[in-house]
Amino acid sequence: MPEITRFYGIVIKIFEVIVSWEGARPMFSIKVIRVTPLDNLRLLILFENGVQKIFDVNELIKEVPAFELLRDPALFQQVKVEPGGYGISWTDELDCSECELWEKGHSI
Repeated sequence: MPEITRFYGIVIKIFEVIVSWEGARPMFSIKVIRVTPLDNLRLLILFENGVQKIFDVNELIKEVPAFELLRDPALFQQVKVEPGGYGISWTDELDCSECELWEKGHSI
């Protein structure tokens, strides 16, 4: 029995370290099910838990100038969900993780 207690104590300690390292929040991943391009460089994102959020790509462009290419409407419309739902992408170089979409998207 002491071995089990010790094991769970180690697991809990590892979790506490991860949580504190990640800015006092547990790491999680809510997969993307669908992405729909909208007007004004916005995306409608549907997550696996049924939550829908609007993600403003204009904010992403401000943070990462490489995303300026998405001002081209033809390229912006090419957005797709990455295999496994771990994010979205337009090209091999232009992508966004599910965590960023979740954290910076606005629930509707």
